[in-house]
Amino acid sequence: DIICWLDSDLYNCSKTLDKMTDILKKNKDYDIIIGSKYVTNGKDTRSVIRRFASKFISTYSRILFGFDIKDYISGFVALRKEVFNKVKIYQYGYTEYYIDFIVQCKKFGFKIKEVGYIDKERKSGVSKTVPNILDFLNYGFILVIWLFKLKLGLITNKYRKKL
Repeated sequence: DIICWLDSDLYNCSKTLDKMTDILKKNKDYDIIIGSKYVTNGKDTRSVIRRFASKFISTYSRILFGFDIKDYISGFVALRKEVFNKVKIYQYGYTEYYIDFIVQCKKFGFKIKEVGYIDKERKSGVSKTVPNILDFLNYGFILVIWLFKLKLGLITNKYRKKL
């Protein structure tokens, strides 16, 4: 009845995940719970550049789409199975699929609640979005333009792959 997913680098979120699923089980007012770095009990302890980029994209998205969501790039979600009857998840990008998902959910009127979690640097490995600073900045620039295109309705299913 409840579906959850999280990024592979969210290595220590079991207590938060339990809290997220408990809210859905006990409270019918919400359809989707997002783990958020930017609400009470949330924190972003990653590098300065990662924190800046995350906050920038989330703020830009909030202004662009007008939804009261604080963390647009969390990738940490619990939702009711019924959400998938209307909303599709498309397999593309690193952040794009997630923001697209949130925008679709809001357009369909699903109720979203954010729950705080602490986002930490990964213990090992290299992020796909930050292999080096130039790639990171290039991806950020492309993402800003992509978000604007999504807002204008220029991102169509033709460019998406259904998961």
